[in-house]
Amino acid sequence: MSGAIPLPFSLFYRPIELGMIRRSCIMRTRNHHHYHGPSLFSTIGQALNFHNSPKHGLHHNAAAIQSDPRAAKFDVMLAERLSTLELALAPTKQRFSLAWMDQALVLVTTTISEAQSIIPGLECPLPEGDEQWVSEYLEDTCRLLDVLNTLRKVVGDLEHRLLLLHLAVSTLESGHGTRQERYAKARKALAEFTSPGGSSTTWIAVKSCCGVLREMLEQRPGFEKDLPHKARRSFLSALYAAKVVAVCVLGAVVALFSGSNATLGIAEWEIPDSFAWSPTLRALLELVRSSLQHKITRFSPLVVEFAALEVVVEELQAKLGGVTDFGEESESCSVIADGARKLAAVLKSAEEGLDRVRRDMDKLFHVIVCNRNSLLSYLRRSDS
Repeated sequence: MSGAIPLPFSLFYRPIELGMIRRSCIMRTRNHHHYHGPSLFSTIGQALNFHNSPKHGLHHNAAAIQSDPRAAKFDVMLAERLSTLELALAPTKQRFSLAWMDQALVLVTTTISEAQSIIPGLECPLPEGDEQWVSEYLEDTCRLLDVLNTLRKVVGDLEHRLLLLHLAVSTLESGHGTRQERYAKARKALAEFTSPGGSSTTWIAVKSCCGVLREMLEQRPGFEKDLPHKARRSFLSALYAAKVVAVCVLGAVVALFSGSNATLGIAEWEIPDSFAWSPTLRALLELVRSSLQHKITRFSPLVVEFAALEVVVEELQAKLGGVTDFGEESESCSVIADGARKLAAVLKSAEEGLDRVRRDMDKLFHVIVCNRNSLLSYLRRSDS
């Protein structure tokens, strides 16, 4: 198993660009415990001609966007993917799994990639002398990368915990030492798995991620500008959708990884209601909220694979604790062997699912960074 090793920014940025981009983010972070600065949604929302309605919340100039077939197609496809993600929970009776988390992260990666793919067809300068939304985009994506780095660290910690279960299984199946010694060593590994131990700092960081994501949606778009050029409007509309979906879906993933209902504010985030994907995204967030509001676990992800692990581990712990006859032919010996085989099977399922999620996070991280470079390259060409 591989740990969650952050991809170095130097692989994707020239040193000067990296320094300029990160310097702004670092200074804001040092000056504010919680960042309350401008958000991408505010500036792009102005460019897309949003307006606030006390009765209906955030609205969008839907007719203008629908006049661009590329934007309309993007919205419809995104709505279909979100619907598929929502329907994926139906057969499991709203029980989340690592497979669902895998599907959710793939959706975010695909959405961001498709939004960025509109750039080659723009054939028009994006900023028009106002580059505020560009710097906000770069800063907000930095925050997305920070959230991903935290989640990847959590995955690494979980993989380490699974190694404890491997130790327990291999100890029980080995022939080294006396049976009593092997059982004692296995009990110790299982106890360490069920204990939060030194992971509390990691889980506090995970819960803080939801606050970071929530702040990215708190800014209310204005209505100061309109963009008559279809290509530019199409791109900003898709970019807006990609950001909203990334923040909301990552919020759901954070809630699942946090192992508690402390991060359920995601269902209260305001979503503009004029896009084709808006109702489905709101329904998905509500489903996440309703599914998690009564579930609290012991520092483990709220997914079926880890729930199954906890059950099997508790059963095996009880069996090991009740052994009094350590003879080779004893009934307890057979019971423990069956428990070890059952644990190995459930462990394999959890490992495979967690490995897919880790690779999804790595790919999403890579896509976000590379798309930032694509946008910077386009803007440099536009200025020349």
